[in-house]
Amino acid sequence: MGAARGLERRLLRVISSDVSHTVRRNAVIALGLVYADAPDAFVPTALLLLQSYNPYVRYAAALIAGLINAGRGDAALGEALLKLMEDNVGLVNGGEG
Repeated sequence: MGAARGLERRLLRVISSDVSHTVRRNAVIALGLVYADAPDAFVPTALLLLQSYNPYVRYAAALIAGLINAGRGDAALGEALLKLMEDNVGLVNGGEG
């Protein structure tokens, strides 16, 4: 678990500070894959990423949160994903990549 924790910290640093939108988006997806075997642990992080000012981060967070939430039905995550359907950025609300 220690290695995963270190990877998580590095990915969060990239998500918060890299200048490239593509790098940030891919770091969010990688972070979601790190959490794939512990979806309950990902929910708080996903809820924060879904509120990011960066539409590329919101898009990637919605993608990975939808995959992780499939079949689980976490109410808070489901509500946050539904709220993104009203996002004013086409990339986020329609998945236009």
